[in-house]
Amino acid sequence: MPSITSPNVDKLKSNADIEGLLGIINNQEDDQLRRDAIAALGELGDAPAVDALISVVRDCKASERITATYALGNAGETAIEPLIELLGERKIPLWNAALRALEIIGKPAVEYLTPLFGGERSGEVITLLEKIGDPSAVEPLLDFLDADEGYANKICLALGKLGDSRAVEPIIAVLKNSTDFRGRSAAARALGQLGDTRAIEPLISALRDEHQLVRSEAADALGRVGKDAVIPLLSALEDENKEVRSSAADALAITGDARGVEPVIAVLGVEVALTRALRNGNAGFARLLIDSGAETDWSKFLMEEAILDHASSVELLLDLGADASAVNERTGLNALHTAVQKSCYETVRMLVEKGADVNARQQDVVSPDKIRIQKMNNSKAALSDAAAESIRMVQLLIELGADIDVQSSGGYTPLMVAAGRGKTDIVKELLKAGANANLKSTNGETALGIARKKGYSETAAAIQEHIV
Repeated sequence: MPSITSPNVDKLKSNADIEGLLGIINNQEDDQLRRDAIAALGELGDAPAVDALISVVRDCKASERITATYALGNAGETAIEPLIELLGERKIPLWNAALRALEIIGKPAVEYLTPLFGGERSGEVITLLEKIGDPSAVEPLLDFLDADEGYANKICLALGKLGDSRAVEPIIAVLKNSTDFRGRSAAARALGQLGDTRAIEPLISALRDEHQLVRSEAADALGRVGKDAVIPLLSALEDENKEVRSSAADALAITGDARGVEPVIAVLGVEVALTRALRNGNAGFARLLIDSGAETDWSKFLMEEAILDHASSVELLLDLGADASAVNERTGLNALHTAVQKSCYETVRMLVEKGADVNARQQDVVSPDKIRIQKMNNSKAALSDAAAESIRMVQLLIELGADIDVQSSGGYTPLMVAAGRGKTDIVKELLKAGANANLKSTNGETALGIARKKGYSETAAAIQEHIV
């Protein structure tokens, strides 16, 4: 059989030739061509294309099932009802694929999911609604919470993530009345996430719960609700259970109250207490700990992902002398790489302004014994990481002076990375900033060639305009 090249996928898609695309999926040996054909079905998105994708999910190998899952998600609302039917399958890979595709579709799927409460997939549906994160799920979740205590822990966790104040009183009722410690502990955690002061007294009472997990979650939640909880948290430092004492100390670090400094140090030790304060973005409490005599290698804290989420913690560390360009030997990444990958915009700006090299590439990884070295085959600069995902981060890095054509160790530019992801908006932004569309990687690939190979016709057209 003559080989079918990727332009044929574009042609078949433009002609809505579903049988032709299925022919590539079923008969071609080239994995990339099959994936391109699957993606094309998702871009068509009509009912026949969705039916074809469902057949791929049912019948093809795991790697193509994953591609089809994302394609079904991209197909949107047309795919919802067939995916709901797929949730009824007994085979775990099939309903896992359906759950992931419905998560990608997001809000339009909510009204189709809530009628499934009470069925055998109730737990998975609750978790899915939590991931989708749309407030239209709150009322159905509250109704189900009232109807079936068996799912109280999952429902409380979902409601905590959804962050709607309508859930506060029903969750307090679970904390007070549930006979299942898992429901009570989930309720305590959710109340901490909601941060409503109505929860303070119930959470203080929960510090005396018979189960240590509930006491621990209540202590942590109190730290998030407010300073009014300092006195009961100080009392919780005397709890018989180590985990409860640790949670109370964490919570005191979050409140930032000076009364907690010495007790927290006594329970956690100064370095652990400092780490937890910084992870929670409580630079004020961290400063109190430092003033009490904490001394350490400030640069190592910049390697912690949880700390990079909090610009106030990063600013404190940099003021104390942390090296903005320090590299994590375990991953080869510096703080800037990680902050870019986590979309920490304020932290990115701060690191570059404090001396981080915006064009630095990921370094080789050294083993803890300093003997083995893992070479990074295609180590990239921060702009290439941004070009795979975020136009806003691309714009920020360009503003901060990033080399628009910075190449990875394999010669790939940010433009090539964006082209390989089909990120047409990012491609246009890079080209507008002066990216060179004619550059080649060490193995001879160009941005245009990569876009064409992946079947991204719109992206390829945007690049073609800038080829000299």
